[in-house]
Amino acid sequence: GERVWHFQQVHHDLWDYDPASPPLLFDVGGTPAVGQAGKTGFFYILNRQTGVPIFPCPETPVPPSSVVAPDGTPEAASATQPVCGPGQQFVPFLRPGEPPRRLPSGEMVQPIFTPPSRTGVVVEPGLFGGSQWSPGAFHPGFGLAFILGLVQPTRYVAIPERKPAPGRFSLGGLPIPRFTGLGGTFSAIDVNAGTLRWQTSTPRPLVSGALATAGGLVFYGEGSPTGGAFVALDSSTGTELFRFQTAGGVNAAPMTFVANGKQLVTVAAGGHLHYVSRLDNLLITFELP
Repeated sequence: GERVWHFQQVHHDLWDYDPASPPLLFDVGGTPAVGQAGKTGFFYILNRQTGVPIFPCPETPVPPSSVVAPDGTPEAASATQPVCGPGQQFVPFLRPGEPPRRLPSGEMVQPIFTPPSRTGVVVEPGLFGGSQWSPGAFHPGFGLAFILGLVQPTRYVAIPERKPAPGRFSLGGLPIPRFTGLGGTFSAIDVNAGTLRWQTSTPRPLVSGALATAGGLVFYGEGSPTGGAFVALDSSTGTELFRFQTAGGVNAAPMTFVANGKQLVTVAAGGHLHYVSRLDNLLITFELP
């Protein structure tokens, strides 16, 4: 039960970048490895025996905090953060030191790890990621990890500390301002090279899950206010091969099993209130050829 190692993805987390997606286990050139898709938008690839990144994520200077407490104490913020290479970045965002860019809404978005301010600052990835709780998948034959991503900045505003009321649920700062219409990504990362093999963009954030088959297919689900879709891509190229429209959003991870000598794939299409994905109560099963 003793801790063997740890790797800190974010120092002094001001952005709610807690790791939510389950880790993937694989080997890199004979080295036992573990990969984790962070809310930061980086796919961290570590030696699972030592916790050392196989592909470096060097400590990089980030903007300081401008917030000062009423007693004159400056907000504590780390001067550096681990920043992985572009090949491990699975959603678009500004890296530290890059100039701000304008969102379709007209808001100016700042680089990752820009601290909250009194007047508010828009940062991407936002507090939803990056990657949320959605499980990725891995194909050992291709050496590819498949990652679901959200393109959804968040406005961070520094407010005085609030004391939660006893017996009541509290998240500290609410409501949570979000920006809509920015979509998601489905990415294939070559774990042996630490590079992005291919990526496809989606009109809505992806919060379902990935399933890779030995036959070279990879599945994921989409959801929207009007319904959803279950999608199959070619694992090696990202070419879309199959799309099945559903009445409800496909926001669950698919599963596969064998019955009567046939390989089947099943997924729940139940929607998701938080991501404005139409609710339903379907369990859909497909037979693979």
